[in-house]
Amino acid sequence: MGIRRFFMGWDQPIVELANEFLVKELSEELISKTLIVVPSKQAARKLKNLYRKNSKFDKYPIFGTPETALDLFDKDSERPATKTEKSLAWALTLKNIKLTQLRNIFPISPPDRSMNWALRTSNTFISLKNSLNEAGLNVSDVIENEGQDFADISRWKELEHLESIVESSLKENDLSHLSKSFLNLPSDIGDIEQIILIGLPDPPKILTDAMQSISESHKISIVIYAPDSEQSSFSEWGRPMTENWSNHKINIPNAESSIRHVSSPDEQSREVGSIISEHSDPLGMVGIINNDTELIPSLKSELKKHNLNAYNPSGELCSNQEIYATLSLFRDLMSSGSFESAIEALKHPEIINHIVINNEDIQIETTNQIDTVNTNNDDPELKAANILVSLDRIKDKHIPTSLDTALDFSSKNERLKLTNSALKQLKEWLDLLQDNLIENLPGILQSIYSEREFNPEEDKGFSHTAECLNSILDEISSSPLQSMDGSEQLNFILSALKNEGIPEKREPNSLDIQGWLEVLWEDSPHLIITGMNEGSVPDRIAGDIFLPDSLRSKLGLRNNESILARDNYIFNATLNWRNSCGRVDIILGKESLEGNPLKPSRLLFQCNDSELADRALSLCSRINSSEIIHPWTSAWKLRPEKIDKDAKIFEEIS
Repeated sequence: MGIRRFFMGWDQPIVELANEFLVKELSEELISKTLIVVPSKQAARKLKNLYRKNSKFDKYPIFGTPETALDLFDKDSERPATKTEKSLAWALTLKNIKLTQLRNIFPISPPDRSMNWALRTSNTFISLKNSLNEAGLNVSDVIENEGQDFADISRWKELEHLESIVESSLKENDLSHLSKSFLNLPSDIGDIEQIILIGLPDPPKILTDAMQSISESHKISIVIYAPDSEQSSFSEWGRPMTENWSNHKINIPNAESSIRHVSSPDEQSREVGSIISEHSDPLGMVGIINNDTELIPSLKSELKKHNLNAYNPSGELCSNQEIYATLSLFRDLMSSGSFESAIEALKHPEIINHIVINNEDIQIETTNQIDTVNTNNDDPELKAANILVSLDRIKDKHIPTSLDTALDFSSKNERLKLTNSALKQLKEWLDLLQDNLIENLPGILQSIYSEREFNPEEDKGFSHTAECLNSILDEISSSPLQSMDGSEQLNFILSALKNEGIPEKREPNSLDIQGWLEVLWEDSPHLIITGMNEGSVPDRIAGDIFLPDSLRSKLGLRNNESILARDNYIFNATLNWRNSCGRVDIILGKESLEGNPLKPSRLLFQCNDSELADRALSLCSRINSSEIIHPWTSAWKLRPEKIDKDAKIFEEIS
């Protein structure tokens, strides 16, 4: 049946043109046996809703993402390992393997082979595996493809050895982390007879290989968001050709007013608020594309000022939740045992409040503390404040290095009984965690948060993080990590929790805050793009120690040239239909949240030569020309006294 390409133009929003294409092309006998593949769930939802309003049939096709299509081909009974299971398997392998077997990867043995080191290092290998998975490749496949002339064969042979050890450990639990290629598999994919890829400018190679394998027995259509005149600038699978798009000119209408270069993330968000305020009802009229995650909190806050909610489809990270911060405090205390980390733990409001309210020793003591004010002794907040004041004074005057030293010192001082009781409770928790972290951690957290009243709506993030934590603890309990040190277990828990997402609920009066790869499917006539800085758009793969750009290109993986061509095409297509009936505002920052300098996106400089000098001058000069930054000068000049050359100091040091 073969593979056919269709060009639907780009003079209207892609959702509308895709809907028109489906209404025209889908036949009644095939409609329920058709899979429509679009880049994301958001795009699938939009197209599905519009098509159902316009379809003349009672049946509908299946709408999905590349993952939906790949699931049709995956007939393997083995369950793929989760992110947590892969991370654990790699970390344990790196911690226990003899590095003498891996001298090309680790020419020098690390001085500290703790679980923390193993987790950090495992991220590099997991990232390599994820990249290879784009093409359905494993390390052994790369070696086979490149042959014995492969310049880096020694390191890749060791990588293959590592990969096989990790796979063997996963196989013990009927799991696998190997990639699957669908290029030469049987063409049975159930009831599906037709697959249509729409507006997918960057299909992974594993997907195109799968489509190739069934192209003789199934109808495969590639629908490209571009006019017929651009046929020669796209590949068979709808990818923008690098030679055509890497340096393609980008015409930004009214660039002088539509490109806004401001200083900080907060200023970018305020600029968004200012633009939105021009609309009496921005819902359905304004779309926000954000390329910098640092902006999301301030964007949400700014939208609130305009009585609008923000919906972030990618959700929030568990690492932003309070439980994660609490676990981090216990991890620091367990790993160092320092008095400094004990103070930080007791400064946590929930921890100190629980200790003050529930610790029996504190309840029967009187608050005869060092240098504290004489107030109501029954006030829990005063008791907590007295303990924290005493801790600071002990730190300043006596400088104990460890929690044990501080406990010993406070136990000998009658005026520090409250403080000693608080430190004893912390020590008790620490001993429980060291003894059996998996069993005792949930109980300790329940105790700490027992006094808190939870709101089901406002504390959904907290609840979701707690569920993720329980799931991770269950996974650890049946793994070799259960026999390891408590601090290493806690390191793994934090590593696994760090990038877990919390799904958001779409509230009424919400504006979506979407990422760059959603911009093609955003159909609002007025588009605001934030974070238009180099490294965000185009995305950049920098310094990969195993997969340099040249090797990525040979293996058919995404590389810097293909990403640049893709993003240039997306930017052109986004601007095109809005030139006549819409508006695009582009906002970029000069500094990150931490004050690091940011560069403008290179796409902003791919304009006509006649505009380039002025564009470069406006984007690379100081933001506020009235702001004068004076050079650093010392506040005062050191004037040392003259010393007699025969002075004793010149003869001996002490």
